[in-house]
Amino acid sequence: MATTDAYQPAQQKNGTNLVLPWRSAKIAWHEAFMSMRSKPLVQCEGNGSVDNLDQIGRSLEKGIVQDAVAKLPKPIREWGMYCYAPDHAKTETYKSRVADRLYALLVEQLDDTYLKSRIRCIRLVTMCNIAIEECKNQQWTGEFYSDYKRAQLLGIHHQNFQRDYGQLYGSMQEVLSGYCGRALGGVARLLCEIN
Repeated sequence: MATTDAYQPAQQKNGTNLVLPWRSAKIAWHEAFMSMRSKPLVQCEGNGSVDNLDQIGRSLEKGIVQDAVAKLPKPIREWGMYCYAPDHAKTETYKSRVADRLYALLVEQLDDTYLKSRIRCIRLVTMCNIAIEECKNQQWTGEFYSDYKRAQLLGIHHQNFQRDYGQLYGSMQEVLSGYCGRALGGVARLLCEIN
């Protein structure tokens, strides 16, 4: 998963920028929700005032990103907190909420014959979780799962995946792609204003 080493500080003509040098909205989101593991604000020795100003500047920028995230609609914010924030105590709770919403959206599109099958309903729940994990993985690595891996995770023969579930899985990916765009869009606009 992503770490804070994913970016390097941007350089300006007058030195390192006080503003956090995020090159992407997902890194900004990730950094803004990192636990505070930095130096204490009060230092007795060395170049404490410069360190303090740098830390205060970083805290302010993180707070601005956190505020932008807090203003997002709840489903989008929960997706972002699952996908872009570092792992935290509520990661699985957010994933579960996203999966519940995804399942509910898909149930509205499916006919009763599909929903009367207990096995298909269980596979639908499983596919929701696979799609969510794949989307998170894709956001950080740029790699999609193969149909073979999707079928393996779903517990079916890989040749049957596209035929039986390809269209449904594509709908899930479309919904999650929209979540990604909406979650990162607000943070990206904020970064353009800051920088």
